[in-house]
This record gives sequence, C-alpha cells and structure tokens, in this order.
Amino acid sequence: MVKSSLFAIGPLFMTAGVSAACGEDPVFAQFINHSIRRHLNGDWGELSLEDQVTNAQALLNGGRIFSVYKPLFTIGTYSDKIWVITEADRSSTTVLFPSEY
Repeated sequence: MVKSSLFAIGPLFMTAGVSAACGEDPVFAQFINHSIRRHLNGDWGELSLEDQVTNAQALLNGGRIFSVYKPLFTIGTYSDKIWVITEADRSSTTVLFPSEY
C-alpha cells in the first residue's frame, strides 16, 4: 500500500501479459509492486535525461508520466523491462510490457 505519492494515479491496471507473469512468479509480482512505488515517488527507473525532464514538466503541467524498470532477473519469455504509464489526466495508470503497447 502506498502511503503517499507525488501525483494521483487513478485506477491501476496491468496488461494480460504482466498479470500472467505475476501469477506465475511471486518474485516478479513483488518487482511490479516495488516498481509502482518507485513510479509514484518520482523514481522513473531507466529513463533518458530527456524523458526525465518530460516527467518533471508533467508533474507541474499535467502531462503523461512514464517510467521504465528492468528486473535483475529473467521474466520468462517476456521483455526484459516493464513500463508504467500514468495518463495525463491522471485517470489511470497501466503496467505493461513494451511489446503490449
């Protein structure tokens, strides 16, 4: 449970692939929970400096917020990273594999 965050996230969703991977691997599910907490606290993970600046501006001006996280382990047959995207209007946040975008 997140006690505080830099911004509202709306309902939290995950794609079918991420949901399946969480169901298959409790360590991956913990990685997802940790990544969401990082996203909410302004730790954007593996972003370029340009994307970090875009997120900082989004916090001030209401744009989309994007994070990228790479686990320290293999995620089965899935991507080696996940994305967390909060919509510009803060209506929802989605956790997904890049291939599911």
